[in-house]
Amino acid sequence: MTPTEDAALKFGDDLRRFRRQSGFSQQQLADAIPMSQSMISDIERGRVAPKWEHVERIDNVLTTRGRVAASWKLRFNAHQVPPWVKEVSQLEQRAACIRDYHPLVVPGLLQTEAYARATIRAGNMNATPEQVNALVTSRLERQRILASPAAPRYTAVIDETVLLRPTGGTQVMKEQIDHLIASSGNERIELLIVPLKTKMHPGLDGPFRLLSVPDLGDILWREVRRAGGPVENPDHVAEHASLFADILGSALPAEESLSLMKRIRGELP
Repeated sequence: MTPTEDAALKFGDDLRRFRRQSGFSQQQLADAIPMSQSMISDIERGRVAPKWEHVERIDNVLTTRGRVAASWKLRFNAHQVPPWVKEVSQLEQRAACIRDYHPLVVPGLLQTEAYARATIRAGNMNATPEQVNALVTSRLERQRILASPAAPRYTAVIDETVLLRPTGGTQVMKEQIDHLIASSGNERIELLIVPLKTKMHPGLDGPFRLLSVPDLGDILWREVRRAGGPVENPDHVAEHASLFADILGSALPAEESLSLMKRIRGELP
């Protein structure tokens, strides 16, 4: 079930309860809006997500003093993803090349659903289930670009510690490493690992990504807790392009990275 479907079911239950408390039949409410009785039935059964203007009319007709509107906002606004997530998704769809570096977790474009849920929950302990579901769904939808005919060249570099940390539990990590191993077979994807034994690690300052977008050039994208955005300063972009090259120099070649992933996967209980 998608977050929108779940929200529609919960709002439908709320509307049915408010309508009955106000003493209205479905037909009476439909006549007062106006809309068809079948539409009211579909909304209450979670088959249709109502528009805001209809919600406002229903609230006025049932005289619920904003409770119908509050339910709609809770159910449907709560699972909206932040604007910056939509922005980076649009850039990813236009990019010819994406270079991703992360020292703490598997980059979002390579996460399994269970791993994504674990990382999102860990970073948003106060989030509602609807909010978590929305962020997970958004992250998985973004991954479609890697399977499209016009997929960008994607290079991801992660630290070996990411594979050793049992994020979400051992079973989640087994599935995640299996997914990374399988992704390494995609000719458009290059996955490299910076080994734990590296003494002079150039990437300890934190994660970043570089997106090469036609007509826009290289874009530096930095993320912090619950926020993210492009960095427009050309000096910063050039600095991180050079830093990414240094990180590549510290990472194992593709075949050795694959061997390391397989070894770690084999050692998991």
